[in-house]
Amino acid sequence: MNRSDVFLWTLAPPAILICLLIFELSASSSIYAQVVGENGLLEIVQVVIVGAFVLVSVLAAFRARKIKNRLRSIIASIAILGGVYILGEEISWGQHVFGWATPDTWSEINDQQETNLHNTTSWLDQKPRLIIELGIIASGILFPIFSTTLKRYVASTFLEILPPRRIAVCAWCFIFFKVSDKFEDFLDIVVFKRVSEMTEIFIYYFLFLYAFHMFDHLKQKEASIIRGRRNTKKTHFAI
Repeated sequence: MNRSDVFLWTLAPPAILICLLIFELSASSSIYAQVVGENGLLEIVQVVIVGAFVLVSVLAAFRARKIKNRLRSIIASIAILGGVYILGEEISWGQHVFGWATPDTWSEINDQQETNLHNTTSWLDQKPRLIIELGIIASGILFPIFSTTLKRYVASTFLEILPPRRIAVCAWCFIFFKVSDKFEDFLDIVVFKRVSEMTEIFIYYFLFLYAFHMFDHLKQKEASIIRGRRNTKKTHFAI
């Protein structure tokens, strides 16, 4: 891995975790509200990470189509659709940016009186999130632990779409805040005032890393195809 890869995969997740811990313990209530409150800095960071996830997924989709990798093309397309949905929901489809008023009819069915979908039903909020979280646990925690065994019994096509083992660093940071959330519920104490927002940081960063890995993998495949064509031409001319 080069230095940028080491930073993205290994250093950034724990650095973010440590910064959040320090901030939680030391920030004054007024500064805390500005950073972690509604439409604060933390939510802006989430939007930036999701935006990066969508952008890299789009690049991956174009590259997958270019080299005719159908499986990766489908995965990238799903990632784009999911990312656009998450991005739209995070900014209430523009309401947090432009500040329009929520129609009365929509306010009646939306828990936070915003123009988004995830506050209207758990099927558009908790259920999709649960699927993503289970995916993080399976591919980021369980697979790196049992990868040697799984390689004997799981099809290579499935293994190819899994993220690299180094994504476990981000997955364990996600687990830290997820367990903290359950720990607080069990003991009826509050350690992190908005632990769900901190958890989302690592969910979105995990998705970004997966898209980045997919794009990089496709880039290497394209380079390999190009080298193969060049070698074929050289062999043809030599004959």
